[in-house]
Amino acid sequence: MEELAHFVDTILSQLHVEMFVYGDWPAAEAHKMAEVLKDALRVQGQTYEESLRPLVMLGKSGTFQREVQCQQDDSAIVVYYQSHEVSPRSIALYSLANHLMSATFFHEIRTKQQLGYMVGTGNMPLNRHPGLILYVQSPSAPPSELIRSIDEFLNALYMVLLELNEYQWHSSKRGLWNQISAPDPTLRIRAQRLWVAIGNKDLSFDQREKVLEELKNLSRADMIRFVVNELKPRTAHRLIMHTQGRAHHEAPALQLGQEIGSVEEFQLRPKAYDVG
Repeated sequence: MEELAHFVDTILSQLHVEMFVYGDWPAAEAHKMAEVLKDALRVQGQTYEESLRPLVMLGKSGTFQREVQCQQDDSAIVVYYQSHEVSPRSIALYSLANHLMSATFFHEIRTKQQLGYMVGTGNMPLNRHPGLILYVQSPSAPPSELIRSIDEFLNALYMVLLELNEYQWHSSKRGLWNQISAPDPTLRIRAQRLWVAIGNKDLSFDQREKVLEELKNLSRADMIRFVVNELKPRTAHRLIMHTQGRAHHEAPALQLGQEIGSVEEFQLRPKAYDVG
């Protein structure tokens, strides 16, 4: 029991607590609740510093890739793109890129080429840095074939944007605008959104409006420039995670970019630090 008490004191001495009260609460009552919580968790010598959340930055180092050993028949691949910036414009660019390519990527890889059943793209922000992923799980193709098809899609993406007429372009932007600006249907969902904003250091709760303003101002030329400079495989800085299924053990291994032999060494790369 003595060890348990010491362990609890050690944990509490490094504790950082964030609290959010939303709804029909007077500010004075919220402050009282905070004091009660602080008194309940207070120990001698306590510090209230937030923990660091380091994010390994890919930088301008081209493509990194690492194989994950999984005892499965299917092969799979995930391609991750990372923004160096955390600005509203970067959020708008990555969000619109995902919105524009999502259905087309599924149609090309899943419906047309029939390479897999788990196929898609998605936004993947980490530590407030916008990010984008493309993923495929395939019973019929190894990672080397999957990345070839993904890269062919990315190389042709700017042409897809060029072929959009004005109505299609503005309709796509409007669709994303409506998603981002959708009103909160309940108090609980609004509170959840504001709580996430606090975690993202958006303490004035206006980042959504800033992103919408940047989205409104994005031109097709801006989007094409982003696709060519950031997503095209030849010039991209990205991370590829892949696994070669047992059904494809005789297929050539994926040979692309810099292989991550040691995760520990990779984590020595420059980092962006956030707190939370």
